[in-house]
Amino acid sequence: MPVYIDFHAKMPQLPPEMITQMQGSVGKPDALGVIPLAAYFTKDGQGYCVSQATSADAVCKDHASHGLALEPGDVHEIEARIG
Repeated sequence: MPVYIDFHAKMPQLPPEMITQMQGSVGKPDALGVIPLAAYFTKDGQGYCVSQATSADAVCKDHASHGLALEPGDVHEIEARIG
């Protein structure tokens, strides 16, 4: 299954419970079949998520179900990984 990275130009302030829920979901498929692999949040409020999914559209729908809207252009399939 392909791996995707997505970009959030401005992340909302996430409550601690949501961070805990996100940590607990790493590596586990959700109802849409999306498997969260990692998330990174910058000090200036941006965010990056790495997921395994059937399509970029599935990643967008998954994020929307958590109240984190993405545009299709914000999601990119990863071609190679170093490290």
